[in-house]
Amino acid sequence: MAFDREVMQIAVATVEELHNRLVKQQRIDNEQLNGARALHILRSIRDNETLKPRFSLILNQAIVLLVSYFGSTVEDIFRYALSASLRGNSSSCLIKEELKVTIAELLDAMGNSEGGVASLFMEKKDLSFQDMQAIQRAFRDFIGVEMGKDSTVNNIILAQACRHVIVHAGGEVTPKLLRQISSAVPRDIKNEMAGYSIVQFSQQEIQAVAQSMLRYLITLVEKTERILISPV
Repeated sequence: MAFDREVMQIAVATVEELHNRLVKQQRIDNEQLNGARALHILRSIRDNETLKPRFSLILNQAIVLLVSYFGSTVEDIFRYALSASLRGNSSSCLIKEELKVTIAELLDAMGNSEGGVASLFMEKKDLSFQDMQAIQRAFRDFIGVEMGKDSTVNNIILAQACRHVIVHAGGEVTPKLLRQISSAVPRDIKNEMAGYSIVQFSQQEIQAVAQSMLRYLITLVEKTERILISPV
């Protein structure tokens, strides 16, 4: 996320070393020849963050990656919890669930690792972990974990909705996006978004999203573990 500053710091340090060597060892005082002028320009670019707009795409891509990793992690937690529940026969709601499967699918699931049946269940139920509503519903209905809705969840909802327009709409704030986040309040980031503007995340906003995702995952794991170890 600080790619522009890191590049400029390397450039400044390199030219600064050359400048000092030319002045001290070669005793070249002409700023056009000893690198002083170039060093001044590079420092100005670094201090004024002139290159920051050119690297803004990296910040938005950080949100895309965060949302993808978050969804994948939640799915892994759900698959593990589902497998553990089925192994312990501890969830009556799971045992009573009906699935339409072929014999081949059932044999394949049972012949794979212990997560095979869980994966088959998730596939047949068409479970999605791409948005918070689907995530919370899956854990509530099939694991018995209730997750509340607060600013932490709302920050993630905002990130998920923005990820979609960054990938599929060139980052444009569409009416659909505004509808998706209208109820995601209170939240800590982007409380004011204008229609048809372009989404641009700052480093601080990305850190806020990452911290929200981490808090959510920690709470989700803690609640899931309590459900799994609780007596039948």
